[in-house]
Amino acid sequence: MRTSDAHLHDLSCGVPDLYIACGTRPEDWDSLPAEGNGIRCYGIHPWYADQWSPEAEAALRTRLAEDPNAGVGEIGLDSVRQGGNAKEAFMCQMSIASELGRVTSVHNVCSDEGILEAVREYGGGCRSIILHAFSSESISVRELASMNCYFSLSPRVLKRSPARIKALLDKIPDDRLLLETDCPYGSDIGGLALMISQIKGMDAEAFCDMVYDNLGRAIS
Repeated sequence: MRTSDAHLHDLSCGVPDLYIACGTRPEDWDSLPAEGNGIRCYGIHPWYADQWSPEAEAALRTRLAEDPNAGVGEIGLDSVRQGGNAKEAFMCQMSIASELGRVTSVHNVCSDEGILEAVREYGGGCRSIILHAFSSESISVRELASMNCYFSLSPRVLKRSPARIKALLDKIPDDRLLLETDCPYGSDIGGLALMISQIKGMDAEAFCDMVYDNLGRAIS
């Protein structure tokens, strides 16, 4: 069974067959894992948006020039907790990802309107946009999917009832669905895959193959 993880920060939960390793601020970019078959994403998380500056932008551009397969992430908006420059930092980083044709990994907490604005403006140039720990029940999945977005579910989704999970899954096209651990904050990708495959009524191995192929397409 092929394993994939669309969003992790380290490999303390194991090395998936395919993964995206995301940074949150310049101080952790050097520690992003490079083992196995994965790509790194460099970015400034909305919690640390007050670190965004012309110097940070220059450092990000340097990293992306040195690592042509790398993406931009973890970036985004968080209405519960974010630094003072959050929207500026997010839009600038989305602009860079679009300009360079990179994968982006996007954090969204209660910020659907701002995320849609950024995707509409910059999504066309990005290789793909991965909506990390996707959970929104109100944002237009159809519109986002049409703009090359993928929807990555984390173990946190299992806190919902099976009926609510199924309602969320019913909105997401099969070819746009991803799974993640957000390691080290979650760990059981196998258990997540089993639960989601059961809710979808799919064989677990076939489901894992599907999300693996989806991630491969998103980062290729």
